[in-house]
Amino acid sequence: MCAEEPPGAAALAPLLLAAAAAALLGLCWAGAPKRPVLAGGPRLVAFLRRRCPALRAPFRPTAWCPEGRLQTVLRALLQSCPAVRYRSESLRTPDGGQLVLDWADGSALPAACPTVLLLPGLAGSSQASYVLHMVRGATRAGYRAVVLNNRGCRGEELLTPRTFCASNTEDLETAIAHIRGRYPHAPLLAAGVSLGGMQLLNYLARRGRAAGLVAAMAASPCWDPLETTASLEQPLNALLFNRRLAASLCQLIRRLVAGTGRRSGTRWTWSTSCRLAPSGSSTNATRRLPSATAAAASTTRPPAPRASCTASACPCSASTPPTTPSPPCTPSRWRPPGACPTWRCW
Repeated sequence: MCAEEPPGAAALAPLLLAAAAAALLGLCWAGAPKRPVLAGGPRLVAFLRRRCPALRAPFRPTAWCPEGRLQTVLRALLQSCPAVRYRSESLRTPDGGQLVLDWADGSALPAACPTVLLLPGLAGSSQASYVLHMVRGATRAGYRAVVLNNRGCRGEELLTPRTFCASNTEDLETAIAHIRGRYPHAPLLAAGVSLGGMQLLNYLARRGRAAGLVAAMAASPCWDPLETTASLEQPLNALLFNRRLAASLCQLIRRLVAGTGRRSGTRWTWSTSCRLAPSGSSTNATRRLPSATAAAASTTRPPAPRASCTASACPCSASTPPTTPSPPCTPSRWRPPGACPTWRCW
């Protein structure tokens, strides 16, 4: 005969599990406090310690949410979207593209009011919850806030096959020049998150004292894109983050291809793995998108061909699929709408 289970044993198991989880979180919280590490010259470090008291205090994460991935997931589930009124402005770029600047409503602000330029993360826009919170915080502090949306991320039509990446700062330069021209007497600051932080740091490194910014802040930029890519491709991170980021990039490219097809009359087909190829093409011309961070870190412009390889005559017509080029040439990644493929050495 089996011994009878003591009364209340079934109810005791969940309590023990909850107590163990609470103890684990307590241990994580107790061992987590760390002081920020300041990297820079002696004058910069002294300035930060003097002006930013929070950098001298130990950091403790939220007791019930101490782990970074858990914080990211809960933010997505519990996010709030403050009400922010924007006035959108479209800018044309030197290569024929367009950018969208979203200005927070600040019609009563003086012309010399300090302006904060905000740069969203990968596939983010001025409508992302964290950007809305940044805009609200800046406006409440008395700043004029404007958000630079990367090409195509605000829903506008992509006019060029070039989108955006972390290493290219030309669009950021265009936006900063426009803002400084519009408010020449207003101090300009910039803050970027994730991909936006990478773009901002690259811009500062290239322009130096000629950047035109009185202050800048990069939040959570990738220090090493290759290491970040490897981390995103780990099973848990791929499930939680990378699939969603890559899906956003695939949607952006679908819109690009749809717009190009409308202008050129070319029809494209898609598979579930985010591959694209002209309808009826029998060649292996599809290209699988890499991980989200790798796509963001790499330049969107095709590399220059080697001098020894010249473009051949167009081997195709509008009614026949392109023929396979002879090695070492490969099809050009980008071409003007309606133009036949060209063959290049990469």
